[in-house]
Amino acid sequence: MPYEIELERSRGVLAQAEAQLERTRREHVRIAALYKDSAVSERERDEAEMAFASAGADLQVARANLRDAEIRLGYTRVDAPISGIVRKESCSVGTLVTTTSEASLLTTMVQVDPLYVNFSVPGSDFALLKQMLQAGVISRPAGRQQAAVVHPDGSLHPQTGTVVFTDSTEDPTTATVRSKVELPNPDTALMPGQFVRVRPLGLRLKNAVLIPRQALFTTQQGNTVYVVDKDMRAQMRPVTEQLSIGAQCVISSGLADGERIITAGMIKVQPGAQVAEARPEAQQTPPAAAE
Repeated sequence: MPYEIELERSRGVLAQAEAQLERTRREHVRIAALYKDSAVSERERDEAEMAFASAGADLQVARANLRDAEIRLGYTRVDAPISGIVRKESCSVGTLVTTTSEASLLTTMVQVDPLYVNFSVPGSDFALLKQMLQAGVISRPAGRQQAAVVHPDGSLHPQTGTVVFTDSTEDPTTATVRSKVELPNPDTALMPGQFVRVRPLGLRLKNAVLIPRQALFTTQQGNTVYVVDKDMRAQMRPVTEQLSIGAQCVISSGLADGERIITAGMIKVQPGAQVAEARPEAQQTPPAAAE
């Protein structure tokens, strides 16, 4: 290989320069001693000094040439800046490459541990969550926000991720706020490019009224529920929904802790109507088998 040959040549030139420096050093020492005894002329002493200094300069040049040869040879080896898995090669042995990005691409490497999950939060939800945190309705642990990642098949990733980035502005084209989760993936349970879901962890509702979504219905006054008073009569009560969580919703005003509401059959209920608490049916004993 030409670069390996150039490296060996540079090493040989360096060895010659080191030997030449040692020879001129010894010659300079001998001439200097003879000059003190007036055995040689001043000119011979000066020539010995110049030869020694020139040999030192040649040694510096030889060392620089060796370093240059080592760097050139190092360019023939491509080391990945990250650890991961390589994809299909773009160039095979003997392929002519140039300095352009398309013609010089050898392969593509993807990092699998850790993975970075990019996701977006609707701007309205992000603003609401921020307001609830500031108002003390929701609390979260100190430090960075932790998150769980759900696989495409619905299973949870065994490792917990950390939110490492949240954009400072809302994307006007999508009305979302971009975020990123760093996720340990030592067993490569996930592959780069897969679609997953992100669930924040550690968020806790404080002093919140949580009701089933089916108990909420809409009238001209807005969101309404049927409240059961002390006389077991149904009364309509306007409420304010603050947040939806799956099949439940958080009520910020209109209901107090301990009040009873109707959660099913609202279409048959009239304001002021007498209602009865639903009781689970008695479990029937199956008949014994005939012998």
